[in-house]
Amino acid sequence: MKEGLMQLLKAQNVDRELKVLEEAKSRYPAEISQRQGEIERAENALTELTDRILELDSQQRHLEWELKVAREQLKKQEERFAEVTTNKEYDALQLEIEACKTRISEFETQILKI
Repeated sequence: MKEGLMQLLKAQNVDRELKVLEEAKSRYPAEISQRQGEIERAENALTELTDRILELDSQQRHLEWELKVAREQLKKQEERFAEVTTNKEYDALQLEIEACKTRISEFETQILKI
């Protein structure tokens, strides 16, 4: 009789373990699916961020090129002061230089915003 009870207890333990395993079996696919969704969302976010970084890098390079051109123009305009012979030319040149300085300032501000 004791032997029969022991076998019955063992069978109950096996049944409990089996039940736990069955519950885990049904729970894990849902959890795996959830984790896969999280991974997919993270990958999409990473792709978007990478694209944005590339876009900003391109904008920055373009603005730096524009800034370089504007500084070269400013230098040329300032060198023209030696060639100016009339007040009218001097005033016009000063306006051009101020416009160049304004553009340079705008480019620098845009670069800093990136």
